[in-house]
Amino acid sequence: HPMVSFLGAQPKNVTLKSAVAQMSDDRFSRFFSERHLEAVCKIPFKETLIAILLLGKKKSDREFTNRDAEFLERVSKSLGVSINNAKTFKFKEDYHVLMAEKNKTDVLARLSEGIDHEIKNPLNAIKPAAQRIQSILKKADAGKGESGSKVPEYLDMIVRNTDRIIQIMTRLRNFARPIRSAGDFELTPLRLK
Repeated sequence: HPMVSFLGAQPKNVTLKSAVAQMSDDRFSRFFSERHLEAVCKIPFKETLIAILLLGKKKSDREFTNRDAEFLERVSKSLGVSINNAKTFKFKEDYHVLMAEKNKTDVLARLSEGIDHEIKNPLNAIKPAAQRIQSILKKADAGKGESGSKVPEYLDMIVRNTDRIIQIMTRLRNFARPIRSAGDFELTPLRLK
């Protein structure tokens, strides 16, 4: 945008409407008037323009003065540092959350082989126990064969191994929950007595 080039060429960080009105290029005057601007302040960080602050009328309806411009000049550098710090902090926070999630994914991939084994073992005990109970009950209904004396033992095995699968899945689900970032929490005032 031509305004960015224009601001970049200005020696100061603050340009007042009165200064733009004196320029020969009316593009900047139009830019100011179309947006109802009174001042424009470049926000630098280490000699690089990182933001532009567009200022409209003051609440007092007074025009911006040179004194206002001097104040904005000092503030603009602090704003640049603050904006850069905020971007850096956000990047670091996002990076740490991303890396934690990536590490979880890597761990889950490695654990999947063990989980497969852990779940198949109880299932391989449950299925034959259930098939055996079916067989015993069918033979008992037909009036031939063994008694149901082993049925409680098989049922205990089914319950025990089912509980084991549930525990494994609960631990996996709890481990796989995403990490919450600081922005996910709500601060609530506390009254200490």
